[in-house]
Amino acid sequence: MKYLFIDIDGTLTNRYGKVPLSAVQAIKWAREKGHKVFLATGRSKCEIFDYILNIGFDGIVGAAGGYVEANGSVIESNAMTKADSDIIIKILENEGIKFSIETDNGVFNNGKTQEFLKYVFTSLGRDIETDLFYNMMTKVDNFDNMENVNKILYYDTNILIDDMRNRVGEKFTIIPYTVKEFGHNSGEINIKGVTKEKGIIKMLEYFGGNVKDTIAIGDGGNDAEMLKFANIGIAMGNSSQSLLKYADYVTETVDNDGLASAIYKYLTK
Repeated sequence: MKYLFIDIDGTLTNRYGKVPLSAVQAIKWAREKGHKVFLATGRSKCEIFDYILNIGFDGIVGAAGGYVEANGSVIESNAMTKADSDIIIKILENEGIKFSIETDNGVFNNGKTQEFLKYVFTSLGRDIETDLFYNMMTKVDNFDNMENVNKILYYDTNILIDDMRNRVGEKFTIIPYTVKEFGHNSGEINIKGVTKEKGIIKMLEYFGGNVKDTIAIGDGGNDAEMLKFANIGIAMGNSSQSLLKYADYVTETVDNDGLASAIYKYLTK
């Protein structure tokens, strides 16, 4: 039995949020063969929509490793302290940077960020009237009552990633965003030590699995740790260049059935 960990954006779904039929069929086939299949995503639980969950998975590593759910039960959930999240929010507000707050229950923006993301989603060709991502976000007047924050995303700034790391301090890590439409130097701020790798370790402990039986498939910066950790690390054909050095194999792009191709290649051996 293999333990297969699959990223969502850019791996399971394309830039429009669509899951290729081939991917759905391959995941169902893998589970029918007795393998365990998990999502391993930067998305918080609230952003993993039913049309994805209904494909059928054995568990979720969400919030880039901060949230772990197996067989419908939460076995790990990490959140920033309110004091720490308030410090980061204040830094971003003082610099006039657009940002989003993610919790297990929702994604929250101020008015300026909401308008910016409306522009981004439109530029990506997504219909904001029906787009699940855009419509699940909540506009707030302030962030005074934000609690249980998984991560903070920020967009389009002149502040370099390394400079931002110095500003937020050693408690946190920052992963650069790879979607150019979010603007220069965009990134996501996570609790230090929380990675997809750590989430996968928790999942293996729960199921009694061994790392030698793991396969991880991803495309972006927050997939690097899990590709290095897994016995077989697979990068999508549309992956960021920085991820390719960690891959044992590079498959096709999302729209060219890369996920299905990788699943059949490694689960039929």
